[in-house]
Amino acid sequence: MRRSLRWALPLAACLACAACHSRLMRYPESEKPADCPRGQPKPLLSRDNKQLFGPLFRETGQGRAMELARLEGGIGLIIRHSGCDAVAHEFVFELRGRPAPVEDRGWWYARTARLLELIAAGSPDEAGLRIMAKRLDDASAEAPPYDTPLPLDDFQSLSLRAAKEDRPERTHVTFRYAFKL
Repeated sequence: MRRSLRWALPLAACLACAACHSRLMRYPESEKPADCPRGQPKPLLSRDNKQLFGPLFRETGQGRAMELARLEGGIGLIIRHSGCDAVAHEFVFELRGRPAPVEDRGWWYARTARLLELIAAGSPDEAGLRIMAKRLDDASAEAPPYDTPLPLDDFQSLSLRAAKEDRPERTHVTFRYAFKL
């Protein structure tokens, strides 16, 4: 029994690494797989943006990708791209400490708007990111409950969620954009 467990852990680690391995994409990726009408997602972050450190874009599956970067002040950013027929982007900002209570929704709407403005510079979708930032900033005065859809038009909506991590030194803010067909 003990002998079989000795091999199980390294084997599980190798299988996990092989399953998680994904091909590093080149900037920009323009191929369109036949069964994903809109093609693979493209990077939203610009390598020329001086506010971003080490942006990385990875394909994670059919119609899916992930972007990673770090902003000034040690703010982490993960963007999850998904959808072949409809588009969805989930932005997860990881801030150090607790800059404001999670219950202060107006502050978090405004802060997320400022973070979107920072990452918009040089982005292939700079105008769209700035429109989203403006919508969040406008919503900060009303401070709607988290996960409330904020319509941009008939086909696009945003929502925001701020959540404390279990550790007191980190706060996560999740922002979601959806394009409905």
